[in-house]
Amino acid sequence: MATFTDVATLIPTLCGQLVDGGDVELAQASLMLMTDADVVKVLEETAAVAKQVEQIQVAAAGVIAVRSKRERGHSGLAASRGHRSAASLLQDVTGSTKADANRKVRVGEALLDDEPDESLGDGGAGEGAPGEGQAGAEGGGAPSDDERPAPGPWYQRPWYQHYAMRFGTVV
Repeated sequence: MATFTDVATLIPTLCGQLVDGGDVELAQASLMLMTDADVVKVLEETAAVAKQVEQIQVAAAGVIAVRSKRERGHSGLAASRGHRSAASLLQDVTGSTKADANRKVRVGEALLDDEPDESLGDGGAGEGAPGEGQAGAEGGGAPSDDERPAPGPWYQRPWYQHYAMRFGTVV
């Protein structure tokens, strides 16, 4: 998944190739003066930025969906902002279509393994913070079958279990 650092590294490159403080017409004029290779490079970099930003947006949509579950009632994230669902909130904030907002919410939820424990509230770290008491984390290798803990919330699982579940070898 993209990180903010990945996005930030591409922005100065784009800014250096386009005129600072200009509007769309000035950017188009600047692009017209570039060589073919430079125009293609600008297109590649803008596509990379768009892809990375969308990945971050999908992850945020998943977190919003988890925090907007019906069990939370009116205290859920979407309901507290006057929306009936996470997709409705996403559609309002991003200006996307209903179908696109629903797709991003579904994909974002699928990227999350389990809903975090209620002790985490709004995303703060509780006593079961990631990295505490994970079997096999120090040794570098996966422990034997009898050492493996029972599945729990995503932040209490050993480091290797997430990958095993993703690649179809459920631990």
